[in-house]
Amino acid sequence: MIRYALFALFFAQIAWPVVVAEHTYDPVSDSVVSWRVVPGSSAGQSITIPAGVTVISGFRVRLQRIGAPAGLQFRLGTIRGHSDLASGQVPSQAISPWFEQWVTVSFRRAARVTPGTPVFLQLQLAPGREGSYELYGTATQAISRPEFAARFQYVENVNPSAAVSASFENPVNLDYGAETPRYEAGSAYDSLGVDLKPLDFAFQLYQGKPPASSGEDRFAFIRRITGPLFTRSLRDPAARLEPGEVALDSGWQIHASGQTGEPAVTAVVEFREFLSQAMGVTGDAAAQTHSIRLATGCTGVPARAESFRLRVTTSGIDLCGADARGLMQGLHYLEARMRLRRAPFLPTGEETRQTVQSPRITSAPFYSRMELDAPVDQYTPGLLARISRAGFNAIWVWGDVE
Repeated sequence: MIRYALFALFFAQIAWPVVVAEHTYDPVSDSVVSWRVVPGSSAGQSITIPAGVTVISGFRVRLQRIGAPAGLQFRLGTIRGHSDLASGQVPSQAISPWFEQWVTVSFRRAARVTPGTPVFLQLQLAPGREGSYELYGTATQAISRPEFAARFQYVENVNPSAAVSASFENPVNLDYGAETPRYEAGSAYDSLGVDLKPLDFAFQLYQGKPPASSGEDRFAFIRRITGPLFTRSLRDPAARLEPGEVALDSGWQIHASGQTGEPAVTAVVEFREFLSQAMGVTGDAAAQTHSIRLATGCTGVPARAESFRLRVTTSGIDLCGADARGLMQGLHYLEARMRLRRAPFLPTGEETRQTVQSPRITSAPFYSRMELDAPVDQYTPGLLARISRAGFNAIWVWGDVE
């Protein structure tokens, strides 16, 4: 019984996520900064192991990817630059190019550490490919180095006089009498191992499983809306065909007559992906029994751009657009009906739909005045596809003509 109790206690200590050391910040009020890690350089943080901690399972740091660099190598050691505790590489794809976010690294095996002694976490980018990383943290004063940059302080909007103030504190904290937290048990250091005393990188050391953030990480939704359009099944396995409906299966094939043109060509590709990945319907040319026939310029279709006529029967589907954008909207409409039904089922019948307003303008969810200066193209295929499905046909791009 005693052995069992000891085993259960040990398992609980290791299995459940426990943050044993950390330094973080409030992005609105604290003095947030970043340090650029370019090819051939590194940056690190010394961290003192708290009392009672003998095992760590991984770490988290706040990073942003700039461009298309190679993966980011890490070392964790009891001596600066060494990797006697852990080492490895963070894939570049795991790091967001849009905003800084927590990046979690779990060790292959837990590292044994000694309470009250320092460990050194170093991140290094090998020479070669273009691109870099921004490692985020806090600072109590500016550092005259090209790698250093102040972030999120809104100086020109909140308090212009702060630009020449002797204090590096965020104007928001100054207004409320608060201070950016310091990490007193260590310091950031550069590629040469020189301490950067005013600077502390944001980090977490943890035991057990990776800790979950309190709420969703800031701007985590950006990765979802810029990523691939269809990543999981949307089909309800309990859905059953009802009277007046037709089911799409592997025997249904898409055929376009004449030159449909862009963006209909892209819409056809996406519609096939939707059927396959979201509805579980894969095409089989040998089993073809029904057709989804696409055309433009048919009689009876409203002449307004993006309009279309749809006819669904048990033997096939006829979709005719006023133009290529009409075909695109028609395929989006079929997709929306199946999303709502959560199954590849469509009601039979005929209907005509036409645009009411155009243009319908939106903007991407990024910093205004910075879209044209972004290090990567913010308008990914996934984001553009979602904008189109939301009913917009134009984009307002923010720019600073100055």
